[in-house]
Amino acid sequence: MSAPASSKLRWITAALLLIAAVLAIALPFMSSTLLTIALGGVAIAAGISQLLRLTSVEGERGKVFRGLSALLYLVGGASACWPSRSRAP
Repeated sequence: MSAPASSKLRWITAALLLIAAVLAIALPFMSSTLLTIALGGVAIAAGISQLLRLTSVEGERGKVFRGLSALLYLVGGASACWPSRSRAP
């Protein structure tokens, strides 16, 4: 179990969360873009994890499934982190 945080740390955390919430409301495009990039990073990390766990799976079907799911995570995460640019007509 962790030790309780000090009162000063709680106030700093509350202030930072309040500032982040105000910025998320004031700048919705930036906050949604940053959230998409963060979720893409999580998907890439999950894909790498799937690739690392590929050798521990027994059986051919399990390896194929794990490899395909890792590829899906990596492609999905990469497309979220680096979206294609659309050009206006």
